Amino acid sequence: MDKSAFARIASNSVIRSTVADLVIAGRVATCAVIDLEILYSARSASAFHEIRRELSMIPKAPINQDVCERAMEIQYALSRKSMHRSVTLPDLLIAACAEMAGLIVLHYDKDFDVISEITKQETRWIMPRGSIN
Repeated sequence: MDKSAFARIASNSVIRSTVADLVIAGRVATCAVIDLEILYSARSASAFHEIRRELSMIPKAPINQDVCERAMEIQYALSRKSMHRSVTLPDLLIAACAEMAGLIVLHYDKDFDVISEITKQETRWIMPRGSIN
């Protein structure tokens, strides 16, 4: 699950319920990049500690050199369409990580649509695009 979905949990009851169901079913994972993005939003050291504690309970998909190589392959494929600057580097790593782990990217971020046009991997909007801020 990408930070774009996590960031909307507190403000949207439908997302909160969806995520809770997925967590209970053991169908949510993050990776180091997602955790770093989420922790970046912490407003204090104590909030950082609490968020990190909560994140530690969620399974992690590994980011290793193979994932980084796959991200670069995707970036190259995007460059052939002059689109390599249209997605963020964290989203490239997250998509590559999910693809290699056989996971679906749950998100609210158009970057994953662009990436999945190249990878053909499954991604899913947490809510319909444009339906929330």
